[in-house]
Amino acid sequence: PRSAKSIVTRSSRTETGYSMGGLNYPAVVAQLPLVAVACFVEWGLVQIYLGLRCLKAAIQDDAGAAFAGILSGSTKQELDGFTSVTWPKNIDRVLAHHALNTIMVGLWALGSCVCVVYKWRVAAVIALVQYGFSWGSLLSIDTAQIGSTIASQQPFICAIGYIATGLTVALEHPDVLGVERIGAAALGAVLAGATIANKILNPKDEEVPKKRD
Repeated sequence: PRSAKSIVTRSSRTETGYSMGGLNYPAVVAQLPLVAVACFVEWGLVQIYLGLRCLKAAIQDDAGAAFAGILSGSTKQELDGFTSVTWPKNIDRVLAHHALNTIMVGLWALGSCVCVVYKWRVAAVIALVQYGFSWGSLLSIDTAQIGSTIASQQPFICAIGYIATGLTVALEHPDVLGVERIGAAALGAVLAGATIANKILNPKDEEVPKKRD
């Protein structure tokens, strides 16, 4: 039979909370806001960078470069087509609109980190902005596998941040309703699962080089 000492070692109460097998769960839970902040900061900075690139192309009236940047995962023939056609007048304004929206949602994601750090009850609600934006990116670009490698990772990163935010709110505010308690974490899990499923079930087709005559 196991000794009492071994049982206490495997599962015991400590001054900082409950531990099992050397893992202190309150200490792990305390890292959830840091996980959320790290994800949202990375996500926000990437959106700002992509938005600035698109805005620069729009200001320079170079729609081809803007589309080639947004859809950089397209085939070489498609990428060449972006820069070889004559785009309609004022297409740069449409691109500028997209770029400014992308920059603003990136800034919003950075600002939402304040809510996470202070564990506000509305943190998950505030973070719904970048969560919804990520679904738009996943469904419109990533499912077609025409975005850049970095951009295609962003929905998953945002999902992890949203899960961590939801768990932080649930653990910090035990008085919240059951639906609210699991809602954010569940929504984040759906986005993460959809991103993984898209990678597995919808792999990118490798471009087959044309044979020379």
